[in-house]
Amino acid sequence: MTSAPDADSLKLALSEIAAAQERLRRAAEILNADAPPASPGPALKQARPLELGSPPIDLLDIARAVIEPVLPQKLTERAAGAGERPRDWLYRVYSVSIAPRGISEPVASIVVMLAAVKFGLRHQLLLQTENRLGLAHKTAIPNLDRFLEAFIAEMAAADRADSRLNLWLKRFVGAHYPGFRGGERLELPGGATLRIPDEIAPIRPPATEPIAEAALTSPMDPAAAVLIPPGSGWRITLSFAQILRSQNHPAYQGKHHSGIDIYRWNGYRAPVHAMRAGVVIESLYLPKGFGNTVVIEHEDGSCLRYTHVDSRLVNQGDRVARGQKLGTVGKGAKNIYVAHLHLDMPRSRAYSRARSYYDTAAEVAERFIDPLSQIAAGI
Repeated sequence: MTSAPDADSLKLALSEIAAAQERLRRAAEILNADAPPASPGPALKQARPLELGSPPIDLLDIARAVIEPVLPQKLTERAAGAGERPRDWLYRVYSVSIAPRGISEPVASIVVMLAAVKFGLRHQLLLQTENRLGLAHKTAIPNLDRFLEAFIAEMAAADRADSRLNLWLKRFVGAHYPGFRGGERLELPGGATLRIPDEIAPIRPPATEPIAEAALTSPMDPAAAVLIPPGSGWRITLSFAQILRSQNHPAYQGKHHSGIDIYRWNGYRAPVHAMRAGVVIESLYLPKGFGNTVVIEHEDGSCLRYTHVDSRLVNQGDRVARGQKLGTVGKGAKNIYVAHLHLDMPRSRAYSRARSYYDTAAEVAERFIDPLSQIAAGI
């Protein structure tokens, strides 16, 4: 069991956090005030938010200073395992887990970093928290207080035996949210309170009329034989053989893409139609990012592979007509991506399960055809 720091270490860590937020402007007025503010929620918002494109250097240094006394050597081990320095490893946590969710509050950022150090970069606690609160994966968090509360509950549940660390975590948050008493309640403006319960009701979106399936535009128009129908709002975000320049997925950073990614805001579960008639040679779930995948072989021996599909409506061996619905747009395996359709064109069925990123463009061209060389784009 991990031992919690003594009172002096805790005091030192908290003072370092206070110094960091002073450099982030005006937070010293909050953290070092003689009396806690009457409305801690608005007062905390006076602290300068993080720049989502690049976290301040001092945040990473202070996160390290706070985390290392709590989890001795753990951060060093995580970083060494990835061949990185501790600060660089924390920056990767920021890029993968914090920035995509729009978290711009330093204390919440450090809590997320601490979870990554304790449970590993691939832990599922953030995803579980999003599921509990009814939030889409890796989208801006509408209620950071409630998200942080639920995330702490997930961390505590993941290792109930580590009671001393869980107590430290609640004290750490309590030092920055003055209404947080005994790790049980968090006072909010207007007299409202939050607590850390075993079960948390989802944050439900405002009641609206459901969108009819017919109103969801598709990223393709088989009738006109074009991808990206004009005026549909869909766009290509990553092209054939293009190099990925995104720190959200470091394993693929700098590698060449096998097809095209088609994205539209609010495109989740939009219909996916067959661009050409053929036979379904694969309809299955693939790990490592693909998720639900449908591969159709055409009469000329070429194939189209539709991946990151949310639901599959065809089975292996089915004959499909041009325009037939194959499924809906999804977010990849374990919902790791923003909703989009990945479409590529394997040169033959031998590459129906080939990976989607390669070191060189030549490796891509050996296995895949540019879909836009065979199917026109409507844009």
